Amino acid sequence: MGNLNFKELLEFGKELQVLNYKKVYNANQLPDNQKKEIVFIGKSNVGKSSLINILLNYKINKVSKNPGCTKWIGFLELPNINIIDLPGYGYSKVSQGRREFWDSMLDGYIKKNRASIVFILVDSRRNICEEDKTIMEMFKGLKTEIIYTKQDKKPENNGFFVSVKTGLGILELRKKILYF
Repeated sequence: MGNLNFKELLEFGKELQVLNYKKVYNANQLPDNQKKEIVFIGKSNVGKSSLINILLNYKINKVSKNPGCTKWIGFLELPNINIIDLPGYGYSKVSQGRREFWDSMLDGYIKKNRASIVFILVDSRRNICEEDKTIMEMFKGLKTEIIYTKQDKKPENNGFFVSVKTGLGILELRKKILYF
């Protein structure tokens, strides 16, 4: 789990406890939103599921080396916030029909205007690509922040970085989630 220590995990234990986890395939199936809603989105295989798992200290999402594991909108209810895990965009070995279905889920979620903050995950070994820019444009007008993942693989960039492998930035990201 990286370099996080037990005390740091306990610091956010109750606030980041998952009360309910639901997979939905249409934004209309999401429970009513009474809390701040934090969205995680990024290209396929950017490390989104791994990051959510370590942030919550709970294995909620399947992690794979193969892109496109998240095929639904994940709704995670916590005591004071909700976390939304959106399917990855970009490369994955899926049919055109599946890709269009994912696009419609994303579009449906955005049209609901539920997000309080959107974390756009970018692999720190890559530059921001056109697909990332398109996603940023889709969430224009909302509070967004870029989180660079896999920092342990390319340490010379500037910005807000996390590494699930080393624990870098995880505690700070937990604070961002809870206190933005």
